[in-house]
Amino acid sequence: MLCRYINHKDSTIYFAKKGLEYAKQFNNKRDIIDAYLLLGHTTKNSNYLEAINYTLLAAKEFLNRNNLSAAAIMYVNISRIYMNNKQFTQAKKWIDSSAVISLKFDSPNEEPVTLILKSQLYDSLGNKDSAFYYFKKFHYQKIVEIRNQENIAISQLTAGYENKKNEIVIKNKNKQITFIVALLGIIVGGSILLFRKNKKIHSQNKTINKQLEELIKTLEQKQVLLSELQHRVKNNLQHVISILEIQKESVDFNNIEELIRGNQNRIHSMALLHKKLNISESINDIEICRYINELSELVKHTYESPKRQINLKINCDAMTMTIEKALPIGLILVELISNSMKHAYKNKTTGAILISLTKNVASNYFRLYYSDDGSGFDFYQADTKGLGMEIARGLISQLDAKAESSYNSKGFVLTLLFQ
Repeated sequence: MLCRYINHKDSTIYFAKKGLEYAKQFNNKRDIIDAYLLLGHTTKNSNYLEAINYTLLAAKEFLNRNNLSAAAIMYVNISRIYMNNKQFTQAKKWIDSSAVISLKFDSPNEEPVTLILKSQLYDSLGNKDSAFYYFKKFHYQKIVEIRNQENIAISQLTAGYENKKNEIVIKNKNKQITFIVALLGIIVGGSILLFRKNKKIHSQNKTINKQLEELIKTLEQKQVLLSELQHRVKNNLQHVISILEIQKESVDFNNIEELIRGNQNRIHSMALLHKKLNISESINDIEICRYINELSELVKHTYESPKRQINLKINCDAMTMTIEKALPIGLILVELISNSMKHAYKNKTTGAILISLTKNVASNYFRLYYSDDGSGFDFYQADTKGLGMEIARGLISQLDAKAESSYNSKGFVLTLLFQ
């Protein structure tokens, strides 16, 4: 259809024939008819006999579907094509056939398009009386059609006026009802206020006692939450100490800056985790998607270089996660993103890192997917990428996660399944 609108007739014919071929293959009657109509319309100026053939095939399909009005229109189109090519005898034959079909579907009058075409046909044949006769019928039909449209418009305006009038009546009644209801509301409200005033002293004492009990309960909850938070911080500091102890044996002054930057990112992941905790609601759950987004961008930014353009895409549909799972997930992502940024794109200027975290509600399993399109590496090789991958493997064991990894020269993929 696009080719038709931009006047690429050859392309239109080609694709219409292709469409007809597929429509016949799958016996799609609607598409077969559309293809015939398009081919008939497109070829009428270049090959009118072919156009007539396609239009006749469309009429046959309409007759098979008992759509007599559409078939009659097809016959009118065939008559018009013959007229445009000065074959008036054939044109008269098909316009008469259209009239016969019109009578079969109980049309009381011939369609205006048929009447004006007959008038033009007889005018071309030099039969001025018949041409004038059918033109008068066409003119009469158009006048009737216009009057019918005017009557419909008048009926619609009348109905609209009546509806508006009814709406105004209803609105006035609604206003009266609203006023009465409001007045009753004021009376009832005043009665309630008087009743409450008589009980105010007793109610105030009861409210103060209840608020005092709630305040004591809230204070106790805050103390428990604070104690739990201190315990979390102590555990996270122990993580940091353990990492530093492992690195202590392998400190090399040539890579001391890299070690510090790596440890900064690990500590950032823990700090960000505590930032996301909502101490007023729960000390145990965090919004995992926001946490992953901010942490990943932070680590990526740490290793960004103007010479490389690395795109980071994150998909996440898990709402919350316990801090026990979120902490190792954050540290694993720190190590994976750091490794990709440092090693995967040494010989590339562009790249893409994809992180996806989803949750299967039925099985209560989380799925973490990580991939890059860098040089790839063996995640399970013991000495792969130094301490960072060793930490990641240890954290996977801590999560009791099922891990699957693959790699080649076009990238690295790691998938974790855990509860």
